[in-house]
Amino acid sequence: MGVIILITLIGCGTNNVKDTRTLEDFKSAFEEKGYELVDEGEPLYQLIGAINGTIFYVDGQVFKIYQFENTSTYDKEIKDSPLLEDMSINGLFAAESSFQELLTFFESIENKS
Repeated sequence: MGVIILITLIGCGTNNVKDTRTLEDFKSAFEEKGYELVDEGEPLYQLIGAINGTIFYVDGQVFKIYQFENTSTYDKEIKDSPLLEDMSINGLFAAESSFQELLTFFESIENKS
């Protein structure tokens, strides 16, 4: 049983997330689900330590996605920015919206890496 626990802990290391998705992959997933997106450009992603970001509207609801370089960067930034604590996380991506249905869908987008 000790071996199983050790293997599980190694497999869950936060710094070893392999995520080759892009912001476009997330936007495409929303479109494939039938959401109509109105692109609004980029949020000020640098302010929270992200390397990229996008903002769009879905059915009049604003939706922001931030991409982090790695989980270590995200873990460091979350200590400095309480705003990140409330965001939905999916791999190296964090999302911000007041529309729970969109956040739930965001969290369900699979990492195929």
